[in-house]
Amino acid sequence: MGKAELFTEITNRNALRREAGLPLLNIRDEIESQQNAFDWKTFIEIRDQHRAVRDEITARVRLALAAEKGFDCLSHGGRLLLGAKVEAEFLGYLRGLGVKIPKSSGTRYGSRS
Repeated sequence: MGKAELFTEITNRNALRREAGLPLLNIRDEIESQQNAFDWKTFIEIRDQHRAVRDEITARVRLALAAEKGFDCLSHGGRLLLGAKVEAEFLGYLRGLGVKIPKSSGTRYGSRS
């Protein structure tokens, strides 16, 4: 969905909210939020298409950690280290393909002001 469609949708929602006496949505924040959600959906679809590559990276990193540090990657710390290394390498692989990695803004609660 493009920004023009998002803008139209949000202004329509604001018209309904105005009639109901509800606070209006911040158009810029809503467009950014919805665009980020769309970017994440697209990214997850692409990520899932490359699952075999991620599995290969995981196997290689697991072997390297076992050889280098003697990690079995079964402990909590071992799994965290494995996950961090695999994630960094896999995201680098996707960036190399030109895949846009969406920003992670964390969870926001309450007012955005």
